[in-house]
Amino acid sequence: MESLYLNSAVLIKKGFRRESACSVYMLRDKLASKQNMGEAYMKKQTSTDKHQLKDDLQSDIKAKLMEMKSQLKEEDEKRQEREKAEQIRKKKEIEKNKSFEELLNESQIDWHQYK
Repeated sequence: MESLYLNSAVLIKKGFRRESACSVYMLRDKLASKQNMGEAYMKKQTSTDKHQLKDDLQSDIKAKLMEMKSQLKEEDEKRQEREKAEQIRKKKEIEKNKSFEELLNESQIDWHQYK
């Protein structure tokens, strides 16, 4: 890029018209846009490479992986249900083992009225 700036300055010093110097700037911009397009193309190509790997897997391997995924999902759901049931059981056990004083303190009723 620096060489393009120098070249345009040299062109102007040597007596070339300003339009030709401006065309150097246009060439520079065009070159930069092509480089950006090349980078975008490389990104697109890498994304298609990832897609090709998925397509290259054999159908039986895909089926096995999908089956394993569904099994793991079911196991996770069952584990969450067990944990939830265990928490509910623990809360009931704690509630059952509370003393009369604890129950009275948690109550919203004003016991002084019934004294």
